[in-house]
Amino acid sequence: MEHAMTLVEGPDGKCVCFDFRPVDPESPSVCFTLLTGRTSPGILRQSRLSRLPRKNCWLVGESKRSIEEAVDFHNKWDSRLHLVRNNCYTHTDALVEHLTGQPRILETLQLGAQKRLVEVFALKERKQA
Repeated sequence: MEHAMTLVEGPDGKCVCFDFRPVDPESPSVCFTLLTGRTSPGILRQSRLSRLPRKNCWLVGESKRSIEEAVDFHNKWDSRLHLVRNNCYTHTDALVEHLTGQPRILETLQLGAQKRLVEVFALKERKQA
């Protein structure tokens, strides 16, 4: 299964990466739990990057919200991972929609681009005037 995450670039050019994945993604018991339709503990990760990556990254628009609002949304996300209803894709879609107003961004990008091993979505925080 592919993985998706969201990057938000601030006015200073630095980025914050928002990610949601299983606590132990390589565990056979986690795989079994998820494949049988149950939930498994997930981890909401947030990290800073010095700049946007140059590969496997699509600019999807400008954010109507601040990085702090993205952090708040991310921290409130339900961390019980479910293979269909609550995963890295639903997290990415919801966060991008929260920040830009664009619904189902993953579906839009998959229609126009080849699938990649890691899909990363970048947003620029709108500069406050």
